[in-house]
Amino acid sequence: MVRAIRIYTLGYPFALVAALFATWFTARVSLGHWPRPSVDDPKQIGGWFDVPYTITGILLIPGLVAFIVAVAALVYRAYRRPLERSRLLTTAVVSVLLMVAADLYLRWDPLRIGDWFMD
Repeated sequence: MVRAIRIYTLGYPFALVAALFATWFTARVSLGHWPRPSVDDPKQIGGWFDVPYTITGILLIPGLVAFIVAVAALVYRAYRRPLERSRLLTTAVVSVLLMVAADLYLRWDPLRIGDWFMD
């Protein structure tokens, strides 16, 4: 169980960014041009585009809550198990740092993908 939590917390930031890019690319294929903020509303594209759009939405809201709970579970487990403490705390810290890096990248957003998705 702990291994699955460690994998989730380390992989979630990458999965979130990848899902956002996959949604953006799928919109490109569906629209025939790169999606533009305030012009190409993701909710209006429809068709098979809805699959990556829904996955990204799930990763954004419930996935973020699950990430926070998983990191808290790692910290709690580290508190309860002194022999595993350094490994678990290292995983928790690296996971949070990766999430901060993903957040900073998505805020930087040179292609305005986040602006378009949240439109």
